[in-house]
Amino acid sequence: MTMSDAHFLPVAPFTHAALDYERLRQEGLAHLEQLAGLAWTDFNDHDPGITILEQLCYALTDLAYRLDYEIPDLLARTDGEVGVDFHPPEAMLPNAAVTLDDLRRLVIDVVGVRNAWVLPAAGSPPIYYDELAKGISLTPPQDNATAIALRGLLQVRYEYDAAAQVDGRALTVAEVTAAVTHVLHAQRPLGVDFLPVQPLSPENIEVVARIEIGLVDDARAMLADLAQCLADYISPAPRFTPYAVALQQGIPLETLLTGPLLHHGYLDPAELARAPKRELLHTSDLLREMMALPGVEAVTSLEISAGGPYAAWTLPLNAELAPRLDVANSRLTLVRRGQLVSSGSLAGLAERAGAKTPAGPPLETLLATPAGRDRHLGQYRSLMHQFPDLYGVNAAGLPATAPPARQAQALQLKGYLLFFDQLLAILFAQLDHVRKLLAVQPLTGFATAAQPVIDAELALHELYHSQGPALAQLLAQLTESSVPAGELRARQLDHLLARCGESLTEYALAMTGITASGQAALQRQLVADRQAFLAALPRLAARRGSGLNLLLEAPAQSTAGLAERLQRKLGLSEAEPLLLIEHILLRPGPEDEPQRVPLIIPANGPDPYSLQLSLVLSLGEGRAEQVEFRTYVERLARQECPAHLAIHVHWLAPAVFAQWRLAYAGWLAAQRTLRLAALETAV
Repeated sequence: MTMSDAHFLPVAPFTHAALDYERLRQEGLAHLEQLAGLAWTDFNDHDPGITILEQLCYALTDLAYRLDYEIPDLLARTDGEVGVDFHPPEAMLPNAAVTLDDLRRLVIDVVGVRNAWVLPAAGSPPIYYDELAKGISLTPPQDNATAIALRGLLQVRYEYDAAAQVDGRALTVAEVTAAVTHVLHAQRPLGVDFLPVQPLSPENIEVVARIEIGLVDDARAMLADLAQCLADYISPAPRFTPYAVALQQGIPLETLLTGPLLHHGYLDPAELARAPKRELLHTSDLLREMMALPGVEAVTSLEISAGGPYAAWTLPLNAELAPRLDVANSRLTLVRRGQLVSSGSLAGLAERAGAKTPAGPPLETLLATPAGRDRHLGQYRSLMHQFPDLYGVNAAGLPATAPPARQAQALQLKGYLLFFDQLLAILFAQLDHVRKLLAVQPLTGFATAAQPVIDAELALHELYHSQGPALAQLLAQLTESSVPAGELRARQLDHLLARCGESLTEYALAMTGITASGQAALQRQLVADRQAFLAALPRLAARRGSGLNLLLEAPAQSTAGLAERLQRKLGLSEAEPLLLIEHILLRPGPEDEPQRVPLIIPANGPDPYSLQLSLVLSLGEGRAEQVEFRTYVERLARQECPAHLAIHVHWLAPAVFAQWRLAYAGWLAAQRTLRLAALETAV
């Protein structure tokens, strides 16, 4: 064994004072001197009181040692599985799309997409604001007309990957476009809408070059490397890193789980930056890429073309097309010391870079919940076993010849030590109970745990006045908190919520002030609301800034994330619905262009569509009748709303709300029909 393989006892300070036996002993002595210093002056090791102190210190270090176990061990059941219903990291850490890069990642992750770009777009038809009439129309008035530059509209363009296949079948452009559209609407951010997805047709780039090479083994392989190099630069594609490989590379888990969770693996931000939509091609850039290949000594001539005249320096590219290397019409000539080595078409040499590699195992299979060891946390062995035989309290006991007075003294000492034993046994039981304290689902008897000190060797049952169920009930009463069980449960759930950066405390305070139900019923309701919020937390956290999916039919149509969060945080029932409207979805479309009358008079500002939401609720019976509750709802809505959006809260009379709700359902159905029809027409 080498010195590097040797193991040494740690000499670093203890991580907690409770692990330090000597420190506990010194603190205990200090307390004894302070409390009994006038009557007790012998604090030497031989004193029985010091022996008792030392045994108590040892028992405390045992408890602290168990507290220092790894978290999976503290939460493990007898089978080693973690016995707490925590949400796994792959459910809690990813979020729905928020940024343009998030949306771009989602599109590139679609099979059949080689590269994609997400750009702000202008609406169609143009919309005008009349400053005098304070109205919105599609026809510009003679004077005082201002065109509205809508914000929140996005144009998604993608480059089709002809090599992509599903079950051995190549996907059509129409199928890929439909898949991209559905993916985008499944994670559409609030206040955002998409123009029809646009697949880009290819723009063939011809390259003609004469290249001086060194000594190479295979000239055709050299030609293939050059062709691939040119193809990758002209039309770069982001490369995924399979999750298994990313974990092996040491990429932190929180980095892998930032943004939407992708199917094909981790897509580094640097890969997105490496694959822009090129607007110009410079021959100097192509020359640099070729010169970086081993074996290339010089590029003596280089010209490029997009089907027209050849350019020696710069070639402008069509913004509406996706550039790619034209392998059929490109020509690379390899020479060595003036002698021709190889020349001809690049057909068959350059594979299209960026075709997605197999996705590999899903991330959730790589992040299995760590198994713990059942450490028998609640198992407690009386500290009397540690006493010397002289005391007569351990398993050896006293000899049968011991006089009755001595036996009575030993029994009296056992009774004295049992107070400490029982307290320690309860602490060990509570440690074993910790996984129940951290559970989301409702549990019975979750607050406290207790156990008697059962030890047949010590005959401790003789010291208890009660046995069996009566003793268990007595200990439960002794350990029961003065705080009501419902409040304890609420505190425990608040702790779990706080660990995830959430809080329902303000809701609880608001409900306490306005509810008409009894305190017990209110407490049960608040606990149920917290449990429901925790159970749905992955979705509520990830989709807090997401809109509903306009392509799905109700009731499969997902609720907007903000609306669901408000429903959960307000504890709203089916009888207390709320509806969320995104103003950008109310903008006029091409079908409205024939309208010549103003669309809105008077308009709420020069742009009533961009980055605005409306929350519509009913003034029905119950809490909504109270001003305090309505004030709380409006404040919560503004707190929960994404910071870049403005939200307007509207309270409608029940009859009006019922009519409005029917109209809203019809409007959603019309939105779905219109969008699906546009998708079929586009593809």
